[in-house]
Amino acid sequence: MEIKQLLAGPRYPDDAERDALARIFNIVALGVLLALSFAVVNNLLFSQTGVPVVLPATIACVGALIACARLGRLRLASVLLAPVLLVVSTYFLLIRDGVHDTGVVLIAGTLFIGGILMRRRAFVILTIAAIVVILGTGYAEITGSLQNRLSSFTDIRYLIGICLVLLIIAIAAHFVAESLLRSLREVGEKSAALGESEARLAKMIEASPEAITIASVEDGTFILVNPAGERLCGYTREELIGNSAVKLGFYPDPEARQRLVADLQRNEVVYGREIRLRRKNGEVRDILLSAALIDFRGSKLILFQGIDITERKSAEKALREHEVMLRELAAHHDSVREGERAHIAREIHDELGQALTALKMDLSLLTLKFGEATPQIREQVQELKGRVDAIIQVVRDVATTLRPAALDLGILPGVEWLVEEFQKRSGIRCTVSVADSEVALGEDRSVVLFRIVQESLTNVSRHASARNVQILLDHDAERIRLDVEDDGVGFDVDAARRKKTFGLLGIQERVIMLRGELKITSAPGHGTRVSVSMPIEP
Repeated sequence: MEIKQLLAGPRYPDDAERDALARIFNIVALGVLLALSFAVVNNLLFSQTGVPVVLPATIACVGALIACARLGRLRLASVLLAPVLLVVSTYFLLIRDGVHDTGVVLIAGTLFIGGILMRRRAFVILTIAAIVVILGTGYAEITGSLQNRLSSFTDIRYLIGICLVLLIIAIAAHFVAESLLRSLREVGEKSAALGESEARLAKMIEASPEAITIASVEDGTFILVNPAGERLCGYTREELIGNSAVKLGFYPDPEARQRLVADLQRNEVVYGREIRLRRKNGEVRDILLSAALIDFRGSKLILFQGIDITERKSAEKALREHEVMLRELAAHHDSVREGERAHIAREIHDELGQALTALKMDLSLLTLKFGEATPQIREQVQELKGRVDAIIQVVRDVATTLRPAALDLGILPGVEWLVEEFQKRSGIRCTVSVADSEVALGEDRSVVLFRIVQESLTNVSRHASARNVQILLDHDAERIRLDVEDDGVGFDVDAARRKKTFGLLGIQERVIMLRGELKITSAPGHGTRVSVSMPIEP
C-alpha cells in the first residue's frame, strides 16, 4: 500500500489536467531516480574509474524536484526536470563518449520527457538547446577538439540524422502530450458541465411547484422526492425514501398503476393522465400525472411529475352543472315564451278578431237601417268598415307572426308557410326538399326547428345578398336533420363568434338544449350553410 501511494503522488481531483500532470511527473521522476540509482550501482561494481560525481548530484536534484512537486510547485518541477537531465546528457557527451550511445540516448529520453511535461515555449527552447549540444559536440569531435574520441565515426550526415531523429521524437512526444491534455481538458469541461447540470436540475426539482418523484418500476420504491411531492402526499421525505408506494397504499385503484407501468414500458412516456392518489391521512385526491421511464445509475426507474387538480375538477364540475342549469333555464324560458306567444296569438285571433268581426257586422246593420235615409251616414260607415278590415288584417298578421297556425299541423307545413312568406317579402327564390316519409316530432323540437329556419331566412334577407336558398329536411329512425343553404356573400364564422352575435348564439343554444348538433359553414364569397341534427325522441 505504501509503494502504491508513493507511485500515485499528490492528487488534484478538481483539476483533471493538473492531476494527470502530477501522476506523469511522479512516475517519470521516480523512473529517472531508479535509472540513476542503477547507473551508480553499475559504476560501483564494474567501472574502474568509480562513480561520476554528476550521478549523485543529479539524484539529489531530481529528489529535490519531487519534493518541490509534492509541496505544490508541480509546474516548476515539471519545467526543471528536463533541463536537469539535459545537463547530465551534455556532461556524458563531452566527458565520456562524444555523440554516441549513452549521451544520445539520454538526450532522446530528455526530449521525450520534456515533450510530455513542458509547455510549448519552454519545450522549443529545450529542443533547440539539445540540438545545439549535439551539433556542438559533434563538430568538436570532427575537428579533433575532443581528444581520444571516435571522430572517424562521427560526420555531418551522422549528426544530421541524429538531429532529425531527435526532432521527430520531440515533436511526436509533444503532440501526444498535447493531445492527451486536450482530451483531459475536454473531459474535465464536460464533467464540470455535467456536475453543474446535475446541480441545476436538482435545484429545479427542489424548487418546482409540481410534485416530482423518482421510483422503482416494480413496486414504486421511492429514490427521490421533492418538497412539493411531500406536500402532495402528506408524507415526509424520510418516510418516503426507500419505502414503496404500493405498501403505503398510494393507489386506491391498483389497476391504475398497472396500466400506467404497462404504458410506460410500451411507450416510455405518458402525458397528462388523471389518476387518484391516497394521502397519508386517507384523503383521496385527483392528480394530473405525467411520467417517463429513465435510466438512473444503471437501473430503469420512473420519473413522476404531478399536480393536484382536485379543486379544479370540483370547480369544473360545478361549472358544468351551472351550464346545465342555465341551459335548462333557457329552455324553460323559451318554452314559456313560445307558450305565451301561442296564447297571445289565440287571444288576439279569437277575442280581438271576433270583436272586430262583430263590429263590422254592426256597421253593416247601421248601413241597412240608416243608409237609405242618410247617404252621408252610409259613406262614413263604409269608410269605417274599410278601417276595420285593415285592423283585422293587422291582427291576423300579428297572430301569425307570434304563432303561425300552419305550425300546429307539423314542422313541414310550418316551414312551407314560412318559405312562402319569405319569398313574398324578399323576392329570393327558396326551395324545400323533404324526406319521403313524414316524421312525428314533439312540440318543442318542431318549434326549435321552425325558429332556426326563421332565424336563418332572416339573416339571408338582411345580410346574404343571395339569389337562391335551399332547405333540406331529412330524417332516419333516430335523428332529424335540417340544412339551410344560400348562395350569398358568406361571412367569417370565427369572426362572427368572436363578436358574440346573439342570432348564432341563440341558434346554438336551442340545438344544445335538445341534445343536438349545430354546424355553420361559410366563407366570404362562398355562401352559408346551417346544418342541424338532433334526436327525434327526447
